[in-house]
Amino acid sequence: MSEPFRVLVLAGTREARKLCGTLAAVNGIHTTASLAGVVSSPTEYPVPVISGGFGGFRGLASALQRNRINLLVDATHPFAAIISVNAIKAAELTAVEIAKLERPAWQVCGQKDWQEHPSLGEAVRAIPSGSRVFAPLGVGATRADTITLLSERQDVEFVMRLIEPPTTATLPENIVAHIVSRPETEIESEINLLRDHGCTCLLCRNSGGLGGIAKLQAAAAMGLPVHLVARPKPAQILPEDRIFSNVSVLADWILTLADNDSGDLTTPQNQQ
Repeated sequence: MSEPFRVLVLAGTREARKLCGTLAAVNGIHTTASLAGVVSSPTEYPVPVISGGFGGFRGLASALQRNRINLLVDATHPFAAIISVNAIKAAELTAVEIAKLERPAWQVCGQKDWQEHPSLGEAVRAIPSGSRVFAPLGVGATRADTITLLSERQDVEFVMRLIEPPTTATLPENIVAHIVSRPETEIESEINLLRDHGCTCLLCRNSGGLGGIAKLQAAAAMGLPVHLVARPKPAQILPEDRIFSNVSVLADWILTLADNDSGDLTTPQNQQ
């Protein structure tokens, strides 16, 4: 019996879970998901999971070799720039195949009062005085540098949404509320949240995808200004034919790659 085709997915996104679910149904492919460990109760995955990171690109390279990985898939969050660079370096060091699953960014064109800023600092500074801002800034929302930026705008109030309870003992006074929850999927739920907290604008990172788009749709429905933080420009970029925006297209590419490697893959579809 031939060796399985081994895939390591650097995960943590909705798209990564979907990809893992697709690959889990394929005989002959062994998929493992890696989570950075920044969330204490991550959503379950349909494949084995390792958590906690690798300690830089050399640690990741060592794991690729130790586990005889055939393909590394970077399906991390669009703002996880350091992890993406480490993935490319580790793949180069070990000559392991690599692909990236990158969900499309949200487009601001055609939307009234939507602005995209090159950094969080510039976005925060652009908010009009007297605003009450809904700020669902994701996992890094309570990092010291983020809190410092928000605290500098004492003329603005922030309502934050956090995945985890804040680790900071005392939040600045201008953070008037924090909501511990994952993003809502229904527009009406986000509209109710914005109304209940009297929010007058939205501040968020341009993460893209469908998982968090309801807050933007809610802001558009209410006519609220939106301040988006642009994605960081990657220090290293993969060739275009290794970057995928669609889970199904990437899964098909992986199946072809694995089939060429082992020649004995079976899925529920091709068994029919």
